Amino acid sequence: MNDYILYIIIAVILLVVCLYFLLIPRNKEKESPIDIQGFIEALGGADNIKSVRPDKSRVKVTLFDVSRVNEARLKSLGATGVVMANDKVTLIFGKASEDIAEYTKKEL
Repeated sequence: MNDYILYIIIAVILLVVCLYFLLIPRNKEKESPIDIQGFIEALGGADNIKSVRPDKSRVKVTLFDVSRVNEARLKSLGATGVVMANDKVTLIFGKASEDIAEYTKKEL
């Protein structure tokens, strides 16, 4: 008889734990790894950005006017490298590059 009570208590505890993990909503929204508004401003503003895409550890941005880019601001936001050529800017952000590109696209 005591064994049955012990099994029932264990079953109830397991049921409560399972329900807790299944029914409690999780905050799945990640936060941006950098200040996205500052990032957009450093690129010359939203009206200066044609396209943004991640490329492994880099963020590749096509701009209307590269002369509006604030390279020092981009580096202060965490870019370890900034390469400007023609109408394109390549920014090295490491593992955060994909998230940065995603959040920038959402803000545009």
